[in-house]
Amino acid sequence: MKNIRTLAFLAVLAVSFDTVSVADLYKGLSAYVAGDYVTAFKEIKAPAERGIATAQNLLGNLYYSGDGVSQNYVEAAKWFGLAAKQDDALAQSSLGDLYQSGLGVSQDYA
Repeated sequence: MKNIRTLAFLAVLAVSFDTVSVADLYKGLSAYVAGDYVTAFKEIKAPAERGIATAQNLLGNLYYSGDGVSQNYVEAAKWFGLAAKQDDALAQSSLGDLYQSGLGVSQDYA
């Protein structure tokens, strides 16, 4: 689920023009790449809450893997779902994986 090159590319394409969110997202992506997941979580949370799909997908990844935050499949499904509603293909795929395995959601192959 961690494809940082794709996430970084999507961040450039999909980010709103809110410069604070862009700066936070950039810091969060940089921290994520460096393996500093605690900082990544702190920096990604605000843009995710502002509705930036790339940040929501990354936050879902952090909750899914338990990097920088306690592993929580329910939270992962929440954030993947929010990004998926904005046509984020990576989030849609990740959410589908959760439904297939029944992690954080009721298992549903449909």
